[in-house]
Amino acid sequence: LFLRSYNFISTEVSLLPCDNKLLFLKINMEKITPSSCLSTNQAVNQEPIVIYAFEGSHFVFKVLSAMQSRNINHYVTFVDEDNAEKRKEQLPSGGQSVPEMTVGTGKDRIIISDSEEILHWLDDTFQMNLFLTTIASELSQRASSKT
Repeated sequence: LFLRSYNFISTEVSLLPCDNKLLFLKINMEKITPSSCLSTNQAVNQEPIVIYAFEGSHFVFKVLSAMQSRNINHYVTFVDEDNAEKRKEQLPSGGQSVPEMTVGTGKDRIIISDSEEILHWLDDTFQMNLFLTTIASELSQRASSKT
């Protein structure tokens, strides 16, 4: 199950596959996904997951590919790539870099920055087996940090 969010004139809208149909939903982040459409992983963690992204970012692609391959429900929100001040307001951490991920809403929301940190959180939380060995994990970290 793969969710995509789109912003149309400041209204968040999502396309949600459910029972072989696409549902076009206006989403209020506190009222998410009809229960009949929950995947196994979503049932484990019913908090909304949002990935903040730039189009074309290979770091974002790495996270989205992992999530899609393991059917982790999520939304994607694109942030301003050209205006640094606007981007600081759009990213939950107030930072500059993507991807960022939020899990949940309100004061209990988790914010994770950096593709490698996101992948490790997903791997630990959903037992995704993204890193089959310690060496694979270390190589992934080195590739992300360019060392």
